[in-house]
Amino acid sequence: GLGYSFVNTGLISKIAKLLYKISLKFAKEVWVLNSDDKEILIEEGITDKEKIFILPGEGIDTNLFKPLKKEREDDKKVFLMISRAIFDKGVAEYAKAAELAKEKYGDKVEFQFLGAVAEDKKDGFIKEDMDELVKNNIINYLGITNDVPSSVKEADCIVLPSYREGISRVLLEAASME
Repeated sequence: GLGYSFVNTGLISKIAKLLYKISLKFAKEVWVLNSDDKEILIEEGITDKEKIFILPGEGIDTNLFKPLKKEREDDKKVFLMISRAIFDKGVAEYAKAAELAKEKYGDKVEFQFLGAVAEDKKDGFIKEDMDELVKNNIINYLGITNDVPSSVKEADCIVLPSYREGISRVLLEAASME
């Protein structure tokens, strides 16, 4: 995916696009994961359409991301978002949905978040924001881990309301785990 350089505007975005344009000028082929990225690269004049190819997928390690038995035995519905806690990933929308669902369904639902908090408040939820959501029983913050499958297996639904995902790796991994 093209990432923040193509979502945001400003000096850093312009520099990143210039660097893409310079470096991709020498590429024989440019591979992207979706047609939106292909169109952006063409429209921005970053590379020629003859060089761009859309890959059919990313591939998932199905030995790591395989179906695992859920250990929890409650009848609660658990939603899990795995991401960095940044606005472009939809963290604000997830928190709002969690708040509304908790008002309606109370303890019958749980909203978990797994991933790093934002470093800057303008980019997303910083630690204090996440602490407030936890304190108000809106989100259960799981922190960060190298063992994502253990969290995924306990969830009923994996959520990623991102604004800028071509093919979401986390959703593919969760699908691989059934």
